[in-house]
Amino acid sequence: MPKNKGNRFHWGWSFIWMEAFYKFAGDYETAMAIMHRGYNFYYQPLEGFPRQIWSAAIGDLHRLTGNNDSAMYYLSPFAGDTTTWSSGKANLAALYADLKQYDKALVLITQPIDMEKGTNRLTVPLPAWLTIKAKIHLARKEYNEALQYARKGFDALKIMKGK
Repeated sequence: MPKNKGNRFHWGWSFIWMEAFYKFAGDYETAMAIMHRGYNFYYQPLEGFPRQIWSAAIGDLHRLTGNNDSAMYYLSPFAGDTTTWSSGKANLAALYADLKQYDKALVLITQPIDMEKGTNRLTVPLPAWLTIKAKIHLARKEYNEALQYARKGFDALKIMKGK
């Protein structure tokens, strides 16, 4: 393992956080530029966990800018992963929901929500999963289910915020 491999990965995380701040501010162009500049701070070849982080971030930026083909290119590998759930799966589920492919989105997000029920922990992605599921039910005019998942997502956020 090269000496700087770990340090390069930590620098890569810095770019991920900068991308997130710009994305939340709605400046997708700057967020995309930051991700491209930060590419060289990840392992080469880009694979495994760093690849997941990179693909999830780039794919979601493409989704948010309406570049659905590019978003699908980066996010589609997350569809086949049945052992883990990640922001990549959440982003792919959001893309499917944007494309009105609700059944595909529900398949992706139902498993991690069900897995979370059996634990005594609350993980960061759970509110996002619940919110996506609420949006899907709302789009399908399943109002009771939409309200149920929106409330669960809100409650999860309150717990995570400590209120």
